[in-house]
Amino acid sequence: MNSGLNSEAPKQDSQNNQNNNDAFGQNQFVCSAALVAKSVVRYNPRGLPIIEFEIEHKSEQLEANATRVVVCAIKAIAMGVVCEQVQQVELGEFRVWSGFLAQRSVKSNSLRFHVSSLSNI
Repeated sequence: MNSGLNSEAPKQDSQNNQNNNDAFGQNQFVCSAALVAKSVVRYNPRGLPIIEFEIEHKSEQLEANATRVVVCAIKAIAMGVVCEQVQQVELGEFRVWSGFLAQRSVKSNSLRFHVSSLSNI
């Protein structure tokens, strides 16, 4: 079944791709949301702390000149210093979360938000 989307990767020109973001474009995600769940911190084989958590976003957005109510839960992960910052956030507290989206694993097409910074609203 053809969804009408082109899944081919863009052709790379080595002279024009001097940094990693040029190859496939930007991947930045910023969202204001409340922390609604968090796991116990675990450590990867290199000893880096990792925390998995879920945030919930609620807002009104303008789409095609109409107001749309947006409510969504987002699965997220943070590592290192950001993991320690997430540990300090209480459930229900709002923050501005910044990072990028990536596949959950090589075998999964579902996305997970990799948080690289957070700030108070």
